[in-house]
Amino acid sequence: MKYLVAGLARTGASVARVAHADGAEVIGFDDNEDTARRMADELNLESVGSSAAFINAVLGDVDEVVVSPGFPRTHPLRAAAAARGVRLIGDVELAASRTDAAIVAVTGTNGKSTVTRLVTEMLIADGSTAIEAGNVGYPILDAMNEPAEFYVVEVSSFQLADTEAFHPRVAVWTNLTSDHLDWHGDVEHYVASKARIWRNQTEADVAVVNAEDPVVMAASTGIAARTVSFGLDAGDARMADGRLVGPQGQDLGAISAMARPFPHELANGLAAACAA
Repeated sequence: MKYLVAGLARTGASVARVAHADGAEVIGFDDNEDTARRMADELNLESVGSSAAFINAVLGDVDEVVVSPGFPRTHPLRAAAAARGVRLIGDVELAASRTDAAIVAVTGTNGKSTVTRLVTEMLIADGSTAIEAGNVGYPILDAMNEPAEFYVVEVSSFQLADTEAFHPRVAVWTNLTSDHLDWHGDVEHYVASKARIWRNQTEADVAVVNAEDPVVMAASTGIAARTVSFGLDAGDARMADGRLVGPQGQDLGAISAMARPFPHELANGLAAACAA
């Protein structure tokens, strides 16, 4: 197997390390020539480049291209890979194909880091082995060096846009406001990318949706997974009589006892309760 890893920062480096551990060959690409040269030795890359000529020279000799999160959507490498029929994926897609453990994926414009942390802590408190990873913090491929029952993964719209078969057991979409439009081009592509978090789920899986976000609710229409909703005033998990109520009606505690009873923090806690 031979990979072309595009983008040689932290995530690209994790891809290269895992690929080498599997006995694969790794070619590196980065638009920054200094980064490309520096990482060539650090990652023991077979070859490395930063030009269009390099892309054209090596693409015919690789099996897959793995792009780092946020690798430009309009980058010539993408079009060149498509023209040659070379599969292009991201680190999340590669990581998910390498484990049988349950993946809990969390996305959203706001709150995803907090919800990811809360779900991880809830699972651990319940006696499960769970590791937090993803877009911000610990790259998922590095996280999978340590065995766990659950990998709780924060995934960005950039990462989701480059998924094909990614299949989280539980998938949380916290909310959506316009963001990253310089990468996506328009709101429609941004929404469609986020919605890919549910694309491969089945009836056996759970999709956690924000009952008070009309975009998220509309995107969840017709998905195969069982939906569990949250919201401050509506949803399976919600506020009632000064308390937080879980998705199965369980009492999660008095709001007055919370250290940070701000609306967004309460919503994050309710989302996590639906997922854990």
